[in-house]
Amino acid sequence: MSDGQASVGRRDWLALLERYGSSLVLVLLIVFFAIQNERFVSLRNLTNILTEVSIYGVIAVGMTFVIMTRGVDLAVGSLVGFSGIVAATAVQAVGLP
Repeated sequence: MSDGQASVGRRDWLALLERYGSSLVLVLLIVFFAIQNERFVSLRNLTNILTEVSIYGVIAVGMTFVIMTRGVDLAVGSLVGFSGIVAATAVQAVGLP
């Protein structure tokens, strides 16, 4: 194989790694933790993960519409934090655990 073909092959691999590298790392992490703990890929754990990150999905959908209308609102993070504080204060005032 000539040097030209080797560099083309290397560029192809680098392009694939650049495009799918983060997905590959994610898959490798899932496989690693699934081997370490058999409960990692259980239905209960997956449900817990989806429950915990669902708020970020709702925020992302809302921000998608803001960005699509060419508006940029960087205050969404502070609003989420403030909403959490208000909710925690309200729960504490009612006497819930």
